[in-house]
Amino acid sequence: MRATAAVTALVVGALAGCGGGNGGTTTSASARLLSLQPVVDCLRRTVRHGRVTTAQSDLDQIARRAGRGAARVRFGVSRKIPKGLNVATVVLERSVGDAKTTESRYRSVYRALGGSPAGLLLRSGNAVVAFGARPLAQERLAVSRCVRL
Repeated sequence: MRATAAVTALVVGALAGCGGGNGGTTTSASARLLSLQPVVDCLRRTVRHGRVTTAQSDLDQIARRAGRGAARVRFGVSRKIPKGLNVATVVLERSVGDAKTTESRYRSVYRALGGSPAGLLLRSGNAVVAFGARPLAQERLAVSRCVRL
């Protein structure tokens, strides 16, 4: 499970411009667009034993190109496990259409790794979430609360 996260991080970093997802429920161009700071603030309040960052050096190449910004969440961070047990990249785009394109790019990365994006890739409105490994229920819930998936 953690090996998948490491491989995903490497491939995502290597395949700039690729992305994807498993589809979301919001298709209206008039959907309310999320902004980065409120999402980051929510993640910092909601994710227990985690670390949230928006540093460019911590983001993959797809996330660095996000129109409205991106954040990386590390779950299960402790003294013994400083890099955490799982990771989620939250990408906010300027429109629902841009988010669909980003979702497709991430989907391509997962498939290039020989895996399925099912359960790892989510989209809602202008937000795309890519998990490094299958998330625990509480990890998915914490992110969902903040991006309203």
